[in-house]
Amino acid sequence: GTIDNENGIINYSYSFDFHDVDFCGILSDYFKFNIEIDNDANVGVLGVKWLDKEDYMTRHILYLSINKNFPSIGAGLIIDHNIYRGINCAAGEIKSFIAKSMWNRILNKANKKFGKVSFSHFKMDKNNAISQSSIIEQAKLSNTTAIFILKEVAKELSYKIVELVNLLNPEVVIIGGDIYEAEEFIAPIIKERVSSKVISKVVRNTPIRFSPLGVYSG
Repeated sequence: GTIDNENGIINYSYSFDFHDVDFCGILSDYFKFNIEIDNDANVGVLGVKWLDKEDYMTRHILYLSINKNFPSIGAGLIIDHNIYRGINCAAGEIKSFIAKSMWNRILNKANKKFGKVSFSHFKMDKNNAISQSSIIEQAKLSNTTAIFILKEVAKELSYKIVELVNLLNPEVVIIGGDIYEAEEFIAPIIKERVSSKVISKVVRNTPIRFSPLGVYSG
């Protein structure tokens, strides 16, 4: 969502459906120390910048926060060592990552390849849909259907990263959020496809890494 960092206001939260909430004002009634808020992608990129020795001196960082439900991507930007939030603190919102229709196409493709019985190990979420966290769990148990689905997700993610690398030419791309749990399955595909599909050869070797902060990444 979008956060007014200077005034401590949540302009909009996708996850909680908040609109124009003076969150710092609410918290200040309970805590007497200084409070600042920001969105997950900005906090994630600041965490890498401040805490990771490898990127402490990196000038330009593109940080992508992706959760396991894959609905959208949040981007955190470090430009010339400073976080960039945009004129209205709304920079970095990339609404569409894998839309429901695309997700259904990926599942249908897996169903045709492996058969419906191959889905029997997946858990369902509260909406009676296949849980993406269950897919990652099954992939780690060498479930071929789960691994196939994650590789298809990686292909879609690589298209977005290609667009952003072409646009921003960052020094490094770091991926954070819950998706880090799928790194072993998606990282090789993302790196290969981004390297082969970016426009300019000078950005083909842009490093792509997963956040070292793991479960604590934004």
